[in-house]
Amino acid sequence: DAAADSVGYEKWVFNTEAHPFPMWNPINDPRPMPTTTLASAAVAQSQRDAVVAAMGHAWKGYKDHAWGWDELAPRQRKGLTRYGLGLTIIESLDTLWLMGMMDEFNDAREWVRTQFRPKGTRIVNVFE
Repeated sequence: DAAADSVGYEKWVFNTEAHPFPMWNPINDPRPMPTTTLASAAVAQSQRDAVVAAMGHAWKGYKDHAWGWDELAPRQRKGLTRYGLGLTIIESLDTLWLMGMMDEFNDAREWVRTQFRPKGTRIVNVFE
């Protein structure tokens, strides 16, 4: 495609060495969902609990040492800022909600309501 080449994109090629599994399109080839056994449900719940506990640990460290700063420097136990926006709080809202960490979510929401005051206009790309 000449338009794609003019902006520097290479043609996309399916690399079977890097991707040894066949391509599968779930729309054209629907497959039944796997069944869940009691044992696998217990393992999944245990894994979910471990992830929530890890998030709780990380959130406590941030709240104790860097609340309102953009990020936590864990080894130095201090807050760092690049934009002065409390980005960890902003970026964590959806995660806290989805993990059911409502006390933490409400603390973050209250900080946004009372403390979030962006200065000026700037572009901040935080997609990771």
